[in-house]
Amino acid sequence: MEALIQRELPGLDPCILDYVTGVLGDEGTLEDLTSSEDLYEVVGPFLLNGAPDVEECQIVKLCERLYESHIKREESSAPSPDETVLSAPIQISNMKIVDDDMLSANIWKAAKNENVTFVDRQKLEKAEAKIKEKAERKEKREANKEAPAKAIHNDSGTVQQAVNKRDQHLTAKSDIHINDIDLMYGEKKLLLDTSITINYGFRYGLVGRNGLGKSTLMNAIAKRELAIPPAISLLHVAQEVEGTDTLAIASVLECHTELTALRERERKANEVLAKDEGNEAASKELSDVFAKLQEIEADRAESQAATILSGLGFTSKMQGMATKEFSGGWRMRLALARALFTQPDLLLLDEPTNML
Repeated sequence: MEALIQRELPGLDPCILDYVTGVLGDEGTLEDLTSSEDLYEVVGPFLLNGAPDVEECQIVKLCERLYESHIKREESSAPSPDETVLSAPIQISNMKIVDDDMLSANIWKAAKNENVTFVDRQKLEKAEAKIKEKAERKEKREANKEAPAKAIHNDSGTVQQAVNKRDQHLTAKSDIHINDIDLMYGEKKLLLDTSITINYGFRYGLVGRNGLGKSTLMNAIAKRELAIPPAISLLHVAQEVEGTDTLAIASVLECHTELTALRERERKANEVLAKDEGNEAASKELSDVFAKLQEIEADRAESQAATILSGLGFTSKMQGMATKEFSGGWRMRLALARALFTQPDLLLLDEPTNML
C-alpha cells in the first residue's frame, strides 16, 4: 500500500505518508470503509495538502486503486470461521434440552476450543462515533459540491458559471480556477462551457480582434461576477477613466480599500463624539481605528501616492486638481498610478499599450 502511494505521489510529504499508511493499517478504520468514496473522505484531504501540483482527480483515482487492490481484496480473502468436526454422531432425542440456546450450544459448539464473543462497550462507542463522523463528513462534502449555475446580467454582458464553494476559501497566493462559464453580449455568444486557470505569479495576455469579448471577460472578472476568491485583491485598469470631482491624489488613495474603510469608520465615530463626548462605544471604535491605521502605516500612504504620481509626471499642483480637469491621457496615468499604489494580487490591464 505504501509503495503504491509513493509511486503515484513521489512528492508526497513523508509525514503525511506515514500518517496515511498508519490510518489505513488500523482495523477499525478499514471496517468502516465500504467504498473508494469512503476511503477518499478519510485520506483524500491529507493527500491533496501533502502532494504539490496534484489534481483532485488523481487522488480520487489513487483511492480507487488502493481500495480495489488492498482493502477490498483483504475483505474478500478473509478466512471463514473454522468448521467444527464432531467426534461422534449426536442423537438429539437422547439429549436433555432445557431451551433453544442450550440446543444450539450443544450441537454447534462442540468439544473443540469454544469461542465466546463479548462486546467491548468502549469499542462499540468508538465505532458509533466513527459512523456519526463519517455521516457528517459526507453531509459536508455534499454541501461543498458545485452549486447550480447562476446567470448574471449587466450592461457589459451576461455571465453564467457553476460555483464551487470550496474555492471561496482560497488564500491570496492561490491559483484561480474559473470553471464552466458562459459569457454572452446581448444575443452574441462569446464563450460557452469555458474554463480558465490563472496561476499565481504568472502574466497572461488576451489576444484577438475587436468584438471577441476580451473587455467583456475582464469586466466580468473585475466586478467579481465570476467566482474570484474573496482573499484575492484585484484592480482593473480600464481603457477609459471617468473624470469626476475627486482630486488626483485622492483617487489614488481611495484604491486602498482598507484605508478607505477605516477613514469612514473614523469619520462616523467623530460625528457621534461631536454630539456626545461621553459615548464609550464611539471612543472605543475610534481607538480601534487608530490602532489599525497605525498597523497599516496609514500616515505614509499619502506620501507614497504622491511619490508615484510625481514619477508619472504629476506636479504638486496637478495632484490637487480634480480628475475631470485632466485629458484622457492623464487620466490613464492616474489609473496606472492606482495600480502601482495598491499592488493587487490580480491586476487587469485593458489595452495596456495605450499607457506607454
